[in-house]
Amino acid sequence: MLLDFDGLESNQIAIQFKYNDELMDKNVIAKLEIERRSCLAKGMQWKLITELDIPHVQQANIDWILGGKDLHIGESIQMQVYDLWEEIKRFPDIKLSKACSDYDKRHGLPLGEALKLARNAFSYRLLAFDIHKPYQYLICSDIHSVSFGFDSGDLYAVG
Repeated sequence: MLLDFDGLESNQIAIQFKYNDELMDKNVIAKLEIERRSCLAKGMQWKLITELDIPHVQQANIDWILGGKDLHIGESIQMQVYDLWEEIKRFPDIKLSKACSDYDKRHGLPLGEALKLARNAFSYRLLAFDIHKPYQYLICSDIHSVSFGFDSGDLYAVG
């Protein structure tokens, strides 16, 4: 990944992501060293990141969010997420999992559907929470709308 920062003295950083076990392969190490030297010769910073560099809680949250991602969601997701968001706002002091369970019961949905919807809303960046807080302990007041127009009923995913 190449990050560009306009107007800064050091305006590019190349970041390579590898699993830690890949670093045992001599060919991988050789390619990484070529990439590192090439970046340094061009005056760019170069960084290597592995899964060990990502704190456990954040990694677990990302796995939880992406594990629920449904790539075949319908066009009605915006309205569904908006309805769920209205529910979440009404009960700021209860756990997200309880709010979702109650939502399922009230709407006659199979248990887990609202939580799956919430996970999709997180993965599509319609809703957000502090990634440093374990998802198991989220309460409704921890959830935030990412979209400026969300409270008015308009949803916009952030790219």
